[in-house]
Amino acid sequence: MPRLLLPLLLVTINIAAFAAEKRPNILWIVFEDISRDLGCYGDDYSISPNIDAFASEGVRYARAWSNAGMCAPARATLISGMYPPSTGAQNMRSEVALPDHIRGYPEYLRKAGYFCSNHVKQDYNWVAPSETWDVIDADWETKAWDLRESGQPFFSVINITDTHSSQLYYRGEERYQKRLERLEQNEIHDPQKAELPPYYPDTPEIRKDLARYYDNITYSDKVVGDALAKLEADGLADDTIVFFYSDHGRGMPRSKGWLFQSSLRVPLIIRFPKNYQHLAPSGPGTVSDRLVSFVDFAPTLLSLADVEIPDHMQGKAFLGPQEKEPRKLAFAYRDRMDERIDLVRAVWDGRYKYIRNFRPHLPWFHHQTRNYPHKQPTYQILHQFWREGKLNPSQAVFMTLTRPPEQLFDTDADPHELDNLADSEAHQEILRRMRERLSRWQNDIIDLGFMPETQWWTRFGARGDRLDRHSLVRNQPESYPLGELMQAAHLVGAGPSALSRQIALLSHDDPAVRHWALDGIIAPKARTEGQPFPRSAG
Repeated sequence: MPRLLLPLLLVTINIAAFAAEKRPNILWIVFEDISRDLGCYGDDYSISPNIDAFASEGVRYARAWSNAGMCAPARATLISGMYPPSTGAQNMRSEVALPDHIRGYPEYLRKAGYFCSNHVKQDYNWVAPSETWDVIDADWETKAWDLRESGQPFFSVINITDTHSSQLYYRGEERYQKRLERLEQNEIHDPQKAELPPYYPDTPEIRKDLARYYDNITYSDKVVGDALAKLEADGLADDTIVFFYSDHGRGMPRSKGWLFQSSLRVPLIIRFPKNYQHLAPSGPGTVSDRLVSFVDFAPTLLSLADVEIPDHMQGKAFLGPQEKEPRKLAFAYRDRMDERIDLVRAVWDGRYKYIRNFRPHLPWFHHQTRNYPHKQPTYQILHQFWREGKLNPSQAVFMTLTRPPEQLFDTDADPHELDNLADSEAHQEILRRMRERLSRWQNDIIDLGFMPETQWWTRFGARGDRLDRHSLVRNQPESYPLGELMQAAHLVGAGPSALSRQIALLSHDDPAVRHWALDGIIAPKARTEGQPFPRSAG
């Protein structure tokens, strides 16, 4: 080889090595409590010019799924890349422990050299170790990536809280008036033009709630513009992959906290910058029909950052060099919501949604003693109109004392999920198939939702909320007989035909099995199909 070519070859090799080592910056911009109510998703009522422009530069996902309709279990999914019913972090407001080998995704990024900042929401239902983030601060405008070392890649999440459900009612009025100061007159939504879903009565109060919801989106859209402008001004836009999404659907009745499409389907737009277009699944301004869910976000993030995905993560990377085959099913969960005991699971195949209510004898409208959500005018109108007999069947169904044990919806034909097909003769094979898929997933992840919380405490220590349940049931499988627990739970609401089996289960060795047997025996006495929610709870 000629001597003059050797230095040139070494330079070429060094440049190639540097390029291979260079990792993208990644920014997550996260809204709270909104569904796909944006102009780029076809909502003509919405005013969201910055996000719409962002969508024209990125890939818009049409089938993104939150896994949970409430913030903490949704974020517990995001941070771990695992299903919270598998880790014990599924109950709203809990502080379970996780084994040492399960860490939040920021720790894996930090070990790979990333600077990681959170602005400012955590809400993981477990106590994150101090090593999780480099910075946790509400001020993203000066701390999102400014505190990193020179040349250090960064991951930052900016949580924009102005769309949170609390901003529709109590504790949000002062902030709402401040937000209006930034909106032009033509950006303030006319309540009369709001499109009401069929499960709400048409009243001025509900229209006002919806208009305010959209006003909050428009204000927050401006904050998105601010964040993207800072990224551009700092000279980082060409090296930063940007995610925009919401933590779950609308913060209104029959959405927040539940497992309907309005609860779980969220906007997701990802912009791939100039220097990382090779990682994009398609070009700018395109739409992806790929089914993705929050459990996939952590492994996808690590894949994009070229960080090895830990084996314990249960999601599938949908981008980057470690991308997996597209998922065919998405799963969801609802357990205790504040003080309201519950257990609901769901599976969606992109068209059919199956929901299993394991406590069908409980009402939809568990009344909360906390200030929200029942101070929201829409909730109050639903109670008032029920008392006055003004709700039609689509509106009154949410006020009943009980729920169907099984629900099956064709989400293409029935996007508002009003027509339960579980009793349809023509859909029995689909019902059976979806039921089996859900049960198989629950067994695969070892669903920890079937033991009452009090028994975690009494059987395994007074601080059962801080217990590493994930490891316990794997190291001592006899302490959590999942198959028998599920069999007992499936009998709840089954009626007189199950009574003899439930009585027999009262002698079972495991107190959690006995709990479900007793629940099932009591349930028919409380079960009065079609009866409305008790007036005293209004």
